[in-house]
Amino acid sequence: MNMNNKHKSQCLTNKLNLNYMLTSKKLSLLVKKKEINISRNKKDYIHKSNKRHFISGYDDKLFWIFYILENGFEKYELIGSNHYQIERDTKFKLIEKIKEKKQILKEHKFKKIKEMCDDLINLKEITIKIFHALCIIHNIGFIYIEKNIFYEYKTESNELPENLIFKINDIFGYEKNCNIDIINNYKEIKMETNDYEKPLKSSNTYKMDDILLMAKKFNINMLDGNKKKTKNDLYNELYRLIYNEEK
Repeated sequence: MNMNNKHKSQCLTNKLNLNYMLTSKKLSLLVKKKEINISRNKKDYIHKSNKRHFISGYDDKLFWIFYILENGFEKYELIGSNHYQIERDTKFKLIEKIKEKKQILKEHKFKKIKEMCDDLINLKEITIKIFHALCIIHNIGFIYIEKNIFYEYKTESNELPENLIFKINDIFGYEKNCNIDIINNYKEIKMETNDYEKPLKSSNTYKMDDILLMAKKFNINMLDGNKKKTKNDLYNELYRLIYNEEK
């Protein structure tokens, strides 16, 4: 293997290490220590958790994460077989809260309030945007991690959020009681975005220096053989890393 191939191989390894730091395989190892079984009509709901990681066994996992942040684990674990009714009743109360606080949401650039209320009731699973809105009106800070990006919402107190929400293979989970070292580790290897729905803007909105900074963040090789990669080349590699797909 020549030096170029070795270098490319090392870069690929670095990318894979970054891209799959928190994978479903690793998560299964993290959460296998403890299982809580709750039965309803002979159907088992498995809530996977350990001291740090939690995935609800109910369908609307992100909603139940919010429920826990607002009410605590003890109240959540007492729900039992009545979770459908509790979920529906809670969501109707949240709709009233959203309407009451709609001006605050508009200040945070949430515009389609009626559509959000409809989705809260009708969607099988709420979106991260609805979760974000609920956290705003309840003054709950959080950090959201998906693939190679993170988004941070701080409350008015401006304290570092301890609530870390992650998404792997379209499944939402919650990392509990994060300390500063854990949070800083994620921030070090992932790219911050101010838009979790579109974390990477179009190529022409970035200067070359911006692209280079992001590329260095992910240890992307700046050379293609003996030639420097173009801005478009680097952008396409960033796109693949952040979205896990070709542009």
